[in-house]
Amino acid sequence: MRKILLLLFAVAIWSNTLTAQSYIKTIEVKDTVQFNGSKFLLQCHLEVPEGKEVQELLSQAIFCEQGKTVQEAFDSFINLWKIDKNELPSRIKGHITINLRKDYELEGHFSCFHLEFSKTGNVSTDIVQEPDINIFRKKRTQYKSFEKGLDYRFIYDINRHQMVGVNEIFQPVISEKIHEVFGQNINLYAEDRCLQLVSAKGDGTFIFSEKSENNFSDYFKQLVGWGKQADHDTPEYLHGHKGLIEYFDSNNYYIDSDSDSIIVSATIAADGSIHNLQIKHIPDGYDKDILMTLCRKMHQWLPAYQNGEPISKDVSFVLKAIEEENFSIVEQNPEFPGGLEALMKWLRANLVYPPKARKNGIQGKVLVQFVVDKRGSIIEPEIFRSVDPELDAEALRVVSIMPKWQPGRQKGKPVRVRFTLPVTFRLYNEKK
Repeated sequence: MRKILLLLFAVAIWSNTLTAQSYIKTIEVKDTVQFNGSKFLLQCHLEVPEGKEVQELLSQAIFCEQGKTVQEAFDSFINLWKIDKNELPSRIKGHITINLRKDYELEGHFSCFHLEFSKTGNVSTDIVQEPDINIFRKKRTQYKSFEKGLDYRFIYDINRHQMVGVNEIFQPVISEKIHEVFGQNINLYAEDRCLQLVSAKGDGTFIFSEKSENNFSDYFKQLVGWGKQADHDTPEYLHGHKGLIEYFDSNNYYIDSDSDSIIVSATIAADGSIHNLQIKHIPDGYDKDILMTLCRKMHQWLPAYQNGEPISKDVSFVLKAIEEENFSIVEQNPEFPGGLEALMKWLRANLVYPPKARKNGIQGKVLVQFVVDKRGSIIEPEIFRSVDPELDAEALRVVSIMPKWQPGRQKGKPVRVRFTLPVTFRLYNEKK
């Protein structure tokens, strides 16, 4: 009998079947878990949408697990609630409930999800000596929702398998105002053809109805059919050229500011999907296969409109780096492949002392300033401190042929960084 009770933890009710909505997978568990003689009832119902990014965000929010699917994170979570094999549960101390459900759907393009996490009872009593629970307690220091509960709503793009943010749904000026009031952490959901935004702190609410159509992006209006679309002859990407570059940046495909433009042609169908892709021009150094794959995944096109109806239309778009800030101080500096020692070795091997300067005994340290762009390319080299025209020219030449560096990073993302490099010319017994 004791063994049977101890196996309660392992005998969970799992239902990992696909629902009628094929993009949602359901995880359902009812089980008993225990902490040193105290028994908790766990009830979990998760309607999990597809998509790597959204699953990782949910895993972090619910289970404090990074880089995992919801199923993997749930398994890790369950494994932390070990049954003490030396002692049977004595009483039910509390309940843990985790619910993620689809509440509402907008025109077959967007789904609204509601995530709730609640707990009764205190799991931190008398568990200090249990090693596995100690691990859990460390997690719990980051996992505030475990103590305070969690109530969160979000909108999911069914076509792209991604959460939809404020910037994608609203016009830029409206997005800025929303972020000014609420910051970045916002509950976003739809109900009865209205969009509601609630501060994560619970200190404010915005409500936008279908009639507030001028506040919504063309991309969102086109998909859900809110507001009559004005006729326009050319398909457009959400937020224009800037939106295109941000899309490729978010997928780690960076466009060099000093390279030729990438030119792509395609057909944008009436539903905004992209077809008949052709790469018309791509500079050296860019991966054509990756570019094609990313282009096929683009789902934020607003089709051309004629007489108020969407139509299929051919389009050509140009990918050219937009003007961005050059950072001087970043969290992670750019680095030559192999580090400083490798850089010095490479300079010694490639620097050529100008004969005229050698003959005239001219030497010194030239300071060259350049930008390491998001792909690690060296661009915009210029003399910051001159020594001699010939030494300056050689310093610029050798800097311009350097291999790509590891780009600098700010908040985990590659950024353009202005860098100053000393190039030293010194004569030793008439030798370089």
